[in-house]
Amino acid sequence: MPDYKDQIIENLQKEVEELKRIVEMQNDIIRDLREQLRKNSSNS
Repeated sequence: MPDYKDQIIENLQKEVEELKRIVEMQNDIIRDLREQLRKNSSNS
């Protein structure tokens, strides 16, 4: 049974790492979009 629990924990940790990467990517995209918006609004 402990092996089973260890496997679940390991899988969850992998999922968490993947989600962190996704969130980081989205944050980069949001930051870039905000910068573009700022530039566009200052140009108009």
